Amino acid sequence: MSALTFQVIIKAIFIVSYVGNRGTFDHNVRRLLSDRNLLLHLMYFTFGFLGLTVHTFFYSILVSTSI
Repeated sequence: MSALTFQVIIKAIFIVSYVGNRGTFDHNVRRLLSDRNLLLHLMYFTFGFLGLTVHTFFYSILVSTSI
C-alpha cells in the first residue's frame, strides 16, 4: 500500500469521526455545507482520491497548497 493510499484512507476515517463527534449526522445538508472545516477536509479527501484514481496531477494540487 502506497503512502498516498494510506493518506486517503486516514482522511476518510477522519471525516467520518469528525462528523460523528460534532453530531452532524442529524443535521441537514445546508448546515453541513456551512461547516468550513468539514468542507476543507472533504476537499483534501476529494483531491487525494482523484489523485489515486484519475491522475496524479490532482495530488500535485495538494502539494502546491502546502507551500
